[in-house]
Order: sequence, then C-alpha cells, then structure tokens
Amino acid sequence: MAYLDALSESKRQSRLRDLVIAVLLVCVVVLAVGWQAKQNEITVHIRPGLQSAVTARANEMPAENVFNFALTLMLQIYRWRTDARTEYPANVNGLFPYMTEKCRTLLLDDAKTRDRLGELTERTRLWEAMTGSYFTPSRVQVVDGRTWLVTLDAQIRETVRGETVKDGFFRYEVYVETTGGDRSDNPYGLLFNCFAPNSPSRLEPAAPTEELAQ
Repeated sequence: MAYLDALSESKRQSRLRDLVIAVLLVCVVVLAVGWQAKQNEITVHIRPGLQSAVTARANEMPAENVFNFALTLMLQIYRWRTDARTEYPANVNGLFPYMTEKCRTLLLDDAKTRDRLGELTERTRLWEAMTGSYFTPSRVQVVDGRTWLVTLDAQIRETVRGETVKDGFFRYEVYVETTGGDRSDNPYGLLFNCFAPNSPSRLEPAAPTEELAQ
C-alpha cells in the first residue's frame, strides 16, 4: 500500500511540475513577443559627427539633427538650376512628405504669385549656407514640446537670363516640428513648417554668424 501511495504521489508531483513548466513557457513566449513589439516602436536619433561613444535616449531628438534637417530642406527647396518657373513648385511638391500641408500650400502660392508677376522665368538661384554658420545650440530654440525655431544664415545668388539680380547674405528663421505619426514616408520624424514672421532678413557681409546673441 505504501508503495502505491508513493507512486501516486510521484505521478501527482510530476503532473504539477509539467503544469508549472507549461505556464512558465507561456509566460516566456508572451514576454518575448511583447518585448519584440516594444523594440519595434523605439526610435533612437543619433547625433551626427560623433567622435566618441554617446548615450542616446529613445525618441529624444538632438538639436543638431533638427538644424541639419532644416538646412537640407532649404538647400533643396531654393536650388533653381535653370528655370525657377518649373523647378520651384517641383522642388516643393517633391519634398511634400517632409513639410506640413500648411507650408506646402504657402510655398506653392508664393510660386504662383511670382510666376504671375513674371519673376521666375529663366531665373536661377544658388542658396548655400553662409561661411561660419555651422550648428551651435543657440541656433535651435525649443518653442514647445514638438516645435523648434531654427536660425540659418545663407548667401543667395540669383540670375535672370544670365544676368545677376541678387547676391547677398540673409538670415532665415524657420520652424521644424515632429511628425507625431506614421514615419513610413518620412523616417526622420521631422516636418519643415516654413518661416517665422519677418523672415528672411538681410545680413551685412561682415555680420558675425558663429554664435547668436543670447
């Protein structure tokens, strides 16, 4: 009888052990799937030009990235190689995933107005960052939790039918904001949102550009 009782107890403990192992395996699978899904939602923005190791927080947007994004958009919007009449609106439409609908509408309206006034036909423009106007923290101001105001200094050269009509230095203040949505078409997670009031303003050639006044 004692032998039968011991055998029964051994079977009971074996079934209990198997049940515990099964529950633990289910928990491990659920945790693994949840962790993998969570990993897919994490975005880490790495600062450019790293000289050494850096600790990056998930979803934290470095100011350098915001500055470089704004500079890149301006370089592409305002680069008219042969004829601004076609290139200006084409540049804007081509960059639509990287700008707000409000900004796109504003720029396209500007292109239509200039075209109607005859300002864009055979007009070229070279828009390039002014020497010394590299990134500094003061060039990227936080407006709110999802918006920045970026200051860019540029030299602009324009010609119409081969004749120079503009060659000067200008300061642009532009807004950049986070997408807050699907990044399939815009992996940068940033949107160009056009200009601050009274921007651009003309700069004197000798104006300091390395550090803005605090």
